[in-house]
Amino acid sequence: MTRPQPSIAQLHPVLELALERARSAPPSHPLPGPVRGLVRNRRLPKSWEVIMRRSLADDEGFRAWVGAAVTEDDVGRAPWLWVHRPEGWSGELADLLHGEEEEKERHLLAERVFALEGELAGARAALAAAEANVQELHAARHLAEEAARSRTGREELSQRNRQLMQDVARMHSELSDMDARVSVAVGRLADAEARAEAAEARAEVVAARAEAAEARAEVVAARADQAERRAADLEREARRAADREADYLAQAGRVRSGVGDALRRAGAAAAELSRALTGAAEAVGAGVVDSGPGGSGGGGSGSGSPSGSGSPSGTGSPSGTGGGGSTPGRVPEASRSRRQVNRGGPRPIPLPLAVLADSPEAAAHLVRLPGVHVVVDGYNVAFTSWPDSGEGPSPVSDLAGIRQRLLDAIGELVVRIHIDITVVFDGRADGNRMTAPRSVRPWLRIVFSASSVEADDVIVEEAARLRSSGPVVVATDDREVRALADRVGANVISVRQLLSVLNRHGSI
Repeated sequence: MTRPQPSIAQLHPVLELALERARSAPPSHPLPGPVRGLVRNRRLPKSWEVIMRRSLADDEGFRAWVGAAVTEDDVGRAPWLWVHRPEGWSGELADLLHGEEEEKERHLLAERVFALEGELAGARAALAAAEANVQELHAARHLAEEAARSRTGREELSQRNRQLMQDVARMHSELSDMDARVSVAVGRLADAEARAEAAEARAEVVAARAEAAEARAEVVAARADQAERRAADLEREARRAADREADYLAQAGRVRSGVGDALRRAGAAAAELSRALTGAAEAVGAGVVDSGPGGSGGGGSGSGSPSGSGSPSGTGSPSGTGGGGSTPGRVPEASRSRRQVNRGGPRPIPLPLAVLADSPEAAAHLVRLPGVHVVVDGYNVAFTSWPDSGEGPSPVSDLAGIRQRLLDAIGELVVRIHIDITVVFDGRADGNRMTAPRSVRPWLRIVFSASSVEADDVIVEEAARLRSSGPVVVATDDREVRALADRVGANVISVRQLLSVLNRHGSI
């Protein structure tokens, strides 16, 4: 039966220790011949480890002498078993070696799976970009074809005109040739007249003149008919080309008119949007300034509303401005601190022309900004998007379940486009904390507020901190959080907009 043999790499600590002990041994100490040769050489050969392992395996006395200085803590279990060889050592060593091989294979497989997941995410992103490029290419190709058809009509007309000029020039050339032949005939007739002295000669001259005149008349008539027919054909072709050009010009005019109308409508929509945003900002600013210690507490969501971003308990919404636990006529301390956010900080990122702030297109544009960081109001998004079916456990009784469903959906977005996302949950509602999966941990961060802090405060503080280093998008339906996030320079999207980015329709 073949005994298990650790690799040279696994036995390296034992081999180094054996070499050091052999070098320090007295001259009278018996050493195996190959080992004595290694000790005498000042420069070790490349195969010294192989020589030392063979000497330890073959010479039991040398192995026992070296083993006296070998401990399991210094070299590990497998090398210690190989040197000391207690009873049953071969079976235990084989199990250890086999276990190390399996662990190495599992590690390699895990690395390969992680690499393949990254490649799959990259391939999906490349596919989405390719599909967008194909759509743009189709639109550009359609416009190019329209322009090409217009150019083709003008080129056909120019070609017909050139053909007509060539035909006229050819007719002139043929008439010149005919005149030359007639001149030759006339010359020959003159020679005949000069040579004719008798009546027969004069008759021949008359006949020649008649023949020449008849031939000339036939040629002229034939050429004239042909030229007339050709001119009529070319005139008809020219009229048809002119009609096609007029059609192309009219179609181009209609296209330009449509583009102009679209641009005017887009400008009017942008102006209307600007006016609406200005009015909304003034209204929000007036509402925040007027709310004082003796006021009504702001315009946040009411107690127990699913759009609140705080505690999911059924008795009140910790993150709402009208939640339970505050004395009537008095604003909670955390709410007063949120209303004191400085107005002089950075501004939200402007949207492209004609893109409405509450549209899915606006959310899709914002989450793809370079360096963007998305802050999600966890319970607000989960409760707002939870389907009201009336069956199964309620959202409040299944906090761990709704958190997991939300994080699964956000994890798909992180893998798809690789953006940084922070999800904030109210830590007062449930003591069970969780962390992001390893596959999305570089991009996804989960935050639970402290027991004495509302999740709304954490969301606003995160937005203000992150806005100094790049664009920030806050996803919530809580009106007070939306107003405060806008004041620290963050862009705000609704739960419906976030669901459209997550490719969810109506619920998580």
